[in-house]
Amino acid sequence: MRRRHSAKFQFMLDGGSAIPAVRYKNPDGSVGGWVATTAKIGKGAFVKPGAIVEPGAIVEPGAIVTPGTVVEASLAGAAPKT
Repeated sequence: MRRRHSAKFQFMLDGGSAIPAVRYKNPDGSVGGWVATTAKIGKGAFVKPGAIVEPGAIVEPGAIVTPGTVVEASLAGAAPKT
């Protein structure tokens, strides 16, 4: 039997509705982790492979979401340079 890896992912919400997710394209062009289509990703943020950003979550500019991390609400970005 041959297995195919799917490039699709969905978050299943209470009540049965589904929110699609996509593989995030990082600023350097690398393929990152799964990000719900309703999540907000700030400019310059990285979502590393193996990371998940859930529906409605916010990843602030400059943040780095590391492998194994699940962002449920928000993740702060890098401090501004002075």
